[in-house]
Amino acid sequence: MSESQSPSPSREDDDSDVPHNPSPPRELVDNVDSLISADNIGDTVFSKHWLFTTLMKLIQEVDKQNEDKEAPECELEVAEELQDELCQLWDMAMNSDVAKFLEEFEAISILTGVITRSKAPRVVEICVGILGNMACNSNVCVNMSASDKVRDLMLMMLGNSDAPTLIETTRLLHVCLSCRDARELWIQSIQSQSDVLENVTFIFKSSTNNDLLKNVADFLDTALDASEELCTLWASIDLIMALLEAIKQLGLHPGATLGTYLHIFQLLSTTDQGVQAMVCHGDELTVVLMKFLLTVCEDEIISIVGHEGSLAATFSVLSTLLASADNGKKMLEEDFQLMRCMLKVLEAIQYKHQLGRNGARKLLNRIPSTTRMHSDIGPTGDDIDSGKKTDLESPGKELPEVSKVQEGEDGSGDNTNGEAKELQAKEESARCNDELDQCMLTSLHESLHDLLGNAVLLLPGRQDKHPAKTLQYLDSQCNHPRLDCMIHELQDVTIDNLCPLKVLMELAQKYDFRRLERILDSAETNYS
Repeated sequence: MSESQSPSPSREDDDSDVPHNPSPPRELVDNVDSLISADNIGDTVFSKHWLFTTLMKLIQEVDKQNEDKEAPECELEVAEELQDELCQLWDMAMNSDVAKFLEEFEAISILTGVITRSKAPRVVEICVGILGNMACNSNVCVNMSASDKVRDLMLMMLGNSDAPTLIETTRLLHVCLSCRDARELWIQSIQSQSDVLENVTFIFKSSTNNDLLKNVADFLDTALDASEELCTLWASIDLIMALLEAIKQLGLHPGATLGTYLHIFQLLSTTDQGVQAMVCHGDELTVVLMKFLLTVCEDEIISIVGHEGSLAATFSVLSTLLASADNGKKMLEEDFQLMRCMLKVLEAIQYKHQLGRNGARKLLNRIPSTTRMHSDIGPTGDDIDSGKKTDLESPGKELPEVSKVQEGEDGSGDNTNGEAKELQAKEESARCNDELDQCMLTSLHESLHDLLGNAVLLLPGRQDKHPAKTLQYLDSQCNHPRLDCMIHELQDVTIDNLCPLKVLMELAQKYDFRRLERILDSAETNYS
């Protein structure tokens, strides 16, 4: 081979026959990230194009529905594919960036138009649900609530006969009323539409859907709590009856939903009209309240944790009924369960206060949140060992300290600093939760305090030779520690120039209840 001839290139070096795509322009390579994200909504991975396309399909579907003007609403359904896409949009609307983008894209106007024109209940339900999720963003909620059309439409929807749509409608109303900056406009619209109360009452009376009964109660509770005028306008016998009917459907299981209903009764009891309406159904309402109390207090060891608000509302309403209805005296004369429940809850409250004074709240994350109390005893009431104390109550016992994260001496403890900040955040959160718990506990204590004093003053109501069963319970069945709790609570209390402890002593002497008299006398309290 001559030097002028070059060797044949190897197969590996010759790729001229291999087909391949041309290299992309350098400008595209440099901006690929921005081009990919151009279709994204905010910092999410949700596509603007997909959202536009879905809304356009929705509008086209509604237009198609309205072409057949004789088609009944209940028979119209949309394609499953479109339903799935709308449900995806429903979920996406919870994202703050998506909610803002939907608002900028005039989706509120589009959705309200679809709600007004669509003949498919499922489409209406989804559109209301999307608006409800968007309203979870406070700024979007304020802008949405500024529209008279939106407010009037949503309140009108309370008259809808479709339960799933009503569930989403009442949820949307509750979310908007929970927004401080939007609340006043909704209250004004509610007050101007007389059929809102009628529709709400009808739902309570007739619905068997527990989710709907929960949502409409949340809406009513928030509305009444926001407006004293609404409490007065809506306090009626029909509403009280409807609420009682709804509770029958839901059952009397302690929980957030029942607590909402009890709080509604408490709000209505703050007005003269509400008191009069509740007195008219005092017997039925008392049965509901007592069943709830007995459920909470049925165990030997009870817990009031999580029930503070419900118990405060219950005691507040019972106090109103005791002062305003004959059935209140009947409760004390013919049954001792009200007094028994009051003293069990009072003992729990005082126990929690004792924990607070001892600094034992540091232990609440380490021990069960169950309030341990003395159980009821037999007829004599003398075999209670009230001298024993728990470890938390025993003097001289030090509570374990919460470990603290310390920074390394060499100053290089970046990870330790992070742990310290995390611990500090947890402690701050725990402090806020503790303040909230303390506030609820104080509210419960105040409600129980008023009811207990008034109940004792009602005990002399009977003038015959047979004492009220509540009085018999205090003498023969109530244990000594609970009586001590009651005496401590009523010490120095005077109601209408009457001292409950003095009245109780006079009754003990009248009926020769020596045990009760001895305990009252040994308490060394000044109730003269």
